[in-house]
Amino acid sequence: MVARVNIDAQQGTTVKLEFSYQLGDAWWWPVYDARLNTDSGKIDLVQLAQVQQRTGEDWSNVKLTLSTARPSAGAALPDLQTWFLMTAEQFRQKAGAAGQNSLDDLAKDELNAPESAAPPIPEESDARRDAELLRASLVATEFAAQYQIPGSASVPSDDSAHKFVIADHSMNSRLAVRTVPKITPVAHLFATFTYDGKDPLLPGNVSLFRDGAFIGTSSMAMLRPKEERALGFGIDDKVNVDYWLEDGEQSTGGIFTSSNRIERKYRIEIDNYHSQPIEITVLDQLPVPQDERIEVELLSSSTVPSKKDWEDRKGVLAWAGEYKPDEHKAIQFGYAVTYPEDMAVPAL
Repeated sequence: MVARVNIDAQQGTTVKLEFSYQLGDAWWWPVYDARLNTDSGKIDLVQLAQVQQRTGEDWSNVKLTLSTARPSAGAALPDLQTWFLMTAEQFRQKAGAAGQNSLDDLAKDELNAPESAAPPIPEESDARRDAELLRASLVATEFAAQYQIPGSASVPSDDSAHKFVIADHSMNSRLAVRTVPKITPVAHLFATFTYDGKDPLLPGNVSLFRDGAFIGTSSMAMLRPKEERALGFGIDDKVNVDYWLEDGEQSTGGIFTSSNRIERKYRIEIDNYHSQPIEITVLDQLPVPQDERIEVELLSSSTVPSKKDWEDRKGVLAWAGEYKPDEHKAIQFGYAVTYPEDMAVPAL
């Protein structure tokens, strides 16, 4: 990079010049460590920045400031155009006038708004071992934040990942267990906490540690102040889950009916082997018909679920409750599907 400055001075003098410029080949990604202590229920959420650059010049012993402002996202509001619905004939006429090759091409032009693809989150690397121990200074405004990394930082222009600790948040959490025995009859430990920071945490990968042991990685969506979030911390071996089909019947229409009816009945058994009470949520699902001729009902023999359409997921049922130490509970779950005799329903 070369900068030329012309100075027209009437006499000899000393001039101090300071240049600033912006390059597009430097970026940082938020990544997190979530460390759960199951005895105290404390969760430490460590906020880190992974910095990479390939600008062509090494950053050696520089003052590093990271901003949550995203100039690459653009400053303008997307322009939402009028959405016209047309008949097939109108589409053909417009396609002919526009010289489109097919109706599909025109439909894409009319209905699909362009989307800017989010850049992939880099995978974890051994650079975590090199993360700075000092915390960054936060310079926050109402709409953005800047993190000033303490001391001097060095990031070579080789696209390698370097991590710096921004902040850590220690919060109380509520431990609970969730299980989806239809897919796999195991229990998963979750910690639910309320974020106590002053500024939003951007989406990023999170490494999960339970009582000092590495459990795995997950992803965390945008987390805003005072927002509640649940993170999963692996399998809980002290909760046993059994799940089996007790009965699966299929009857066909007779003289007075012209429909098929399928009934399925399941039994779910849960054992809590913890030395303390814990909340356990069992999840299963009712099929959701997409045709008005298909009817689905929850059988009266079923244990009444505590929540239907759990977390706004249509058809998902939840049975939640506190299980005492060494407590055993059984859940009955059954449904019936009725549909016309001449209809094929492959999902069943």
